[in-house]
Amino acid sequence: MSLVLSESQIDDLLDNVIDTKNPNFWKDSEKLVCCPVHGESNPSLGISSEKQVCHCFSCGFAGDFAKLLMCSKPEEFGFNNSTPDLEKKTFGKAYRKAMEFIALRYELEYHVVGFRLRSVRRYEQTNNVFIQEDEKRTELPRFKLAPFMSGKETYNYFFQRGFTKNDMRKYMIGRDLDNKTITIPVFYEDGVLAGVIGRYIDPNRKKNQRYKIYDGFNRSNLLYPLDKFKIKNNTVILVEGQFDAIRMHKIGFTNTLAIMTNQLSHAQADYLCSKCSTVIWVGDNDSRGVEGREKAEKMLKNKVEFKIVDYPDYGKDVCDWSDEDVKEMIKNAHGLLVRKLKRIV
Repeated sequence: MSLVLSESQIDDLLDNVIDTKNPNFWKDSEKLVCCPVHGESNPSLGISSEKQVCHCFSCGFAGDFAKLLMCSKPEEFGFNNSTPDLEKKTFGKAYRKAMEFIALRYELEYHVVGFRLRSVRRYEQTNNVFIQEDEKRTELPRFKLAPFMSGKETYNYFFQRGFTKNDMRKYMIGRDLDNKTITIPVFYEDGVLAGVIGRYIDPNRKKNQRYKIYDGFNRSNLLYPLDKFKIKNNTVILVEGQFDAIRMHKIGFTNTLAIMTNQLSHAQADYLCSKCSTVIWVGDNDSRGVEGREKAEKMLKNKVEFKIVDYPDYGKDVCDWSDEDVKEMIKNAHGLLVRKLKRIV
């Protein structure tokens, strides 16, 4: 969720704060200005007052106005703009400062939990009405998947992970030849296409550069695969990656959902709480997985029963472990207190 600005407030932010060059007039709810992030003389930064986002068609920058502000003036907000992965600590502090600046300038109120905006309200509004996220979900036509044809490299990438051609067809996995990614479509519960995520094939890419998000899709708002998910025993099994979810479904755990990152979002947490009473965390068996588990546990605390598993002595995630070991993990899932008591004994 982002701070909601009117078009006049956006103009003020662009003209008087960020000092963009060659601003154009609004056309409906959109306009083009020169991108202040990479600097240019020809406008290529698209601004949408309806969606409250901006996207540069030249350098690829995408985000809300707080992110645009901190990336345009990194020194003022203490942001290391040269860091390719936008380090979490640097990003979070700078982003919060930018949020506070915008909120103060335009008399907006917001509440933050961690680095995620929880609620927003304009001071001038009455009856404590909160501005909610746009209820109009982004829906894409299925022909958007047409360019992502399957091929030999797609098959090999999946075969190495224990998947088959039938699995690939079932989940409509494709191949982006231009960007050299494996494409994975994400659908809403009713089967409508929400977005596409690409996984780069190059094994040498950094962890934070392994995915390509197409058409500005916000993966933190959804879980995967909602269109094939079936609740069982009022329990949801939560994994990190889409391939992990596909593998769990293949084994028979169709009540598995992937957060598609290593950090559970508040939107995802709200969805889980509305669907189940128990969550079994099966994140990656590494330091990032532990961090993700701890944050997820805090977010779901007192809302659902949060269970963890004992990992096998080999491998990092579901795709590395045998079917038998995965089934045993889920069968013996337990609470954190039980694990601590076991270690003490």
